[in-house]
Amino acid sequence: MTGPRAPWRVHAVLPRSVANGPGTRYVIWSQGCALGCPGCFNPETHPADGVGGASVRTAGEVAADVLADAAHLEGVTLTGGEPLEQPAAIAAFCAEVKARSGLGVIVLTGFARREIETDPARAAAVADADLVIAGRCGCASARSATRPASSGCPRRRGSR
Repeated sequence: MTGPRAPWRVHAVLPRSVANGPGTRYVIWSQGCALGCPGCFNPETHPADGVGGASVRTAGEVAADVLADAAHLEGVTLTGGEPLEQPAAIAAFCAEVKARSGLGVIVLTGFARREIETDPARAAAVADADLVIAGRCGCASARSATRPASSGCPRRRGSR
């Protein structure tokens, strides 16, 4: 199914965050990720069926929630899990938000740019995004003495 009725497995939402991009943002964590990046900060989002509270909503329902609060937001951040494992929902959500508001959309994905560009569904999913932060989280190799192992990936870290 495509369009606003596309199903979206959502792990969690945070209606207001200043820690997940510039300004005050609505943050949506997708449920499901098969990439298995080492050091991922959100491993509870990996099972596709979810654990403890993940829900299936439509892209239109989630967009309606965001749009109802748009006057208090500067943007939306999509993270996960892996948003691009649900490309129809992400494409529909981004199109709806961009068509009906001035909110900026950031997509955080573990897929590399080439993996996005060569897959029509993934490319369509980010067509209406303002910023795509792409690539596997290699935090295990990027850790230093100033950032402890428990800090997780800075691209995936977020306050909930």
